[in-house]
This record gives sequence, C-alpha cells and structure tokens, in this order.
Amino acid sequence: MSKLSKEEILKIAKLAKLSLTDEEVLKYQNQLSSVLEYVSQIQKLKIKNQNYKSEIKIDNTNRAVEDKSKKCDDGDKLLNNAPKKKDGFYVVPEIFKN
Repeated sequence: MSKLSKEEILKIAKLAKLSLTDEEVLKYQNQLSSVLEYVSQIQKLKIKNQNYKSEIKIDNTNRAVEDKSKKCDDGDKLLNNAPKKKDGFYVVPEIFKN
C-alpha cells in the first residue's frame, strides 16, 4: 500500500472537524500510512477453522431499585447550592414561551 497523500490526510481531518498544521499533516500522514500498511499485512493472513462469535451472551438482568421519596429536613442547605433562587424555589431558565 502506498503512503497516504497530503490531500487524503486533509480530507480525513476535515471529516473529523480538525484543523492541522503542516507538521501535524506530515506526522499523521506517516502514522496513518503505517497503520494501514499493518492492517494490509493482517488481511493477507490465511486463517482457517476459526469459530467467530458474533454475539456473547451474558446472564445480565435489569435490577431496578424502588423509587422512594423522602422528606428533606434541611431544604435551605439545598437551596444554598442554587445559582438563582426565589421564595424558597430554584429559578431556572424559561423553556416554553407564551
């Protein structure tokens, strides 16, 4: 496999929304070319009689915890963490406008 071109590296960077310097383009051009060369070598291996498993089953069930409410005796402490509060309530940005 041949070395990736500068244009190919810039296209990959654009797809990944990355801006690269000229030094980074050269660095990644060498690194990605090496990776692709290694993958090419692996693809040439002849592997026979391998059982590939596409699914691994794990005995895992959902474990739900009962949702319980409990009274907070120190609500003022909780409100102290709020960036905005008014009359004992949290003030949040308006989502829906009339």
